[in-house]
Amino acid sequence: MFVEVEEGIDGLIHISDMSWTKRVQHPSEVVKKGDEVEVLILNVDAENKRISLGLKQAQEDPWLRIGETYPVGTELRGRVLRLMDKGVVVDIGNDIEGFVPMSQLGIPDIAQPADAVKEGQAVELKVLEVDPIHHRIVLAATGFPKEEPGDATPPPPPPPVAAEPETESDELPPDA
Repeated sequence: MFVEVEEGIDGLIHISDMSWTKRVQHPSEVVKKGDEVEVLILNVDAENKRISLGLKQAQEDPWLRIGETYPVGTELRGRVLRLMDKGVVVDIGNDIEGFVPMSQLGIPDIAQPADAVKEGQAVELKVLEVDPIHHRIVLAATGFPKEEPGDATPPPPPPPVAAEPETESDELPPDA
């Protein structure tokens, strides 16, 4: 994303320099055209006339204090964002994502995470490990709360019950 630093001088914010916590796929997830942003100059390449800027670098890295916010043993609720081969990525709030390994989903003998959870599902969690250097939080699933009304698609109505066919009887009505 290009940002006008001064009239006639533009700098580039690489997508990886937009957020400390979110996996940004498109700049519009973080900013919109016309927004005024505070950036840090990361590099000036005078020979190629390029300026590299950082949006996230202008803010404190929340991972530096993540161990204080989410110490080991903390219980919290998250929501499944993505199913991976070896576990699931969950949103635990404040744009922080954690990882629940398949072995920590709390359901034995599953072949893949989709056998236990689905994207968007709420999960009760416990923090097992915090690694601020590598920006990782490892979690264990401790429960799967029931979805609140409106969170899930309602089950389909039961199939209609067919009426029993009338059968002829050898008995005559009492008036006959």
